[in-house]
Amino acid sequence: MSPPISRSRAPIIRPPPRAPEATRPPPPEVARREVDGFEPAGTSSRPLSRLERRPEVQALPETTRARIHGLETDASRAEVNQLTQLVTARGFGQLAPERQAEMLDVFSRHPDRRTTRSLTHLADNRAFRESEPGAQTAAIREAAIPPRLRADALTVLNTTTPERVTVNGVPIDVFGASPGELETITHTLERLPPEHLRAIPRIVVADTIGHGNADSGGAWVAESAVRHYERGAPEIAAGYTADGWRNLPRLEFSRESLSREEVMESHVSNTVLHETGHAVDARYDLTRGVTQDDLGNVRYGGSHTDGSDPRGPVTERFADAYMSYYLGGFDRRDPAAFRTVEEALGRVPRSP
Repeated sequence: MSPPISRSRAPIIRPPPRAPEATRPPPPEVARREVDGFEPAGTSSRPLSRLERRPEVQALPETTRARIHGLETDASRAEVNQLTQLVTARGFGQLAPERQAEMLDVFSRHPDRRTTRSLTHLADNRAFRESEPGAQTAAIREAAIPPRLRADALTVLNTTTPERVTVNGVPIDVFGASPGELETITHTLERLPPEHLRAIPRIVVADTIGHGNADSGGAWVAESAVRHYERGAPEIAAGYTADGWRNLPRLEFSRESLSREEVMESHVSNTVLHETGHAVDARYDLTRGVTQDDLGNVRYGGSHTDGSDPRGPVTERFADAYMSYYLGGFDRRDPAAFRTVEEALGRVPRSP
């Protein structure tokens, strides 16, 4: 009988454990994908709004989507509709994130139909998208300005760099003037003494004046007038403030007033002298105690003579008398008004 054969099992060779795969961040297209109706992967989970579920919004940068969410949270239904129109525009997603942020900043201050239409038109404009970043920023800011104010003195004051002129030793900042208009203003003001010129806070030349309400003549915007306007038009004033604009005291001259035939021939503007008369009066209180009877034959039928301003008829006639005083020959044409102006000007302190 043969001895039993010893059989041993061959050892089982197990493969070594697999090393854990390195964790890789999801590709951008996955990170932007909506997951079960919640915030995209990689961010805090919260339900997405109907607007945020739009594919156009899902494709936007995360910072832009976060801004949209903040705006939508505090918006009315009408404002959400305007916001949807803007952020789903064909060209909005093609803008740089910085321009998207600027458009949303403008929308946050002016969530109205007109502004939304202007911003959407820009986003869909190929020439705008291909322009330089600085030009894009300027166009976005302008979209918030109502059309009637785009050429107004307040807009010019806040969107242009002034030209500083020195007249009789007094520096004056002039905004928006062409070389010819600047020459007329300077030549006219050279008739006045330094004490009067120091009453001019700044000068603005524009197509329209008085917050877009007039396209001819001029205006003296005193500090009190600035406050009155902000109380009378709080929505527009709030928009200017939000945009970082300054509503400062100033003399406003329309381009029409500086291009009249007689002005072009003499380079002397009656409007410049009249409005400067208001500034000098306000600085030195020249019409204190003056009545209409003191101003002789001077008649002025423009603004502020309709009874809304008790002192309007006097201050306007005095400004016209001031103008005539410095044009010359006034003592012969109206001796009574000439004496009134001369006595009032005698109260202006002289420079040392």
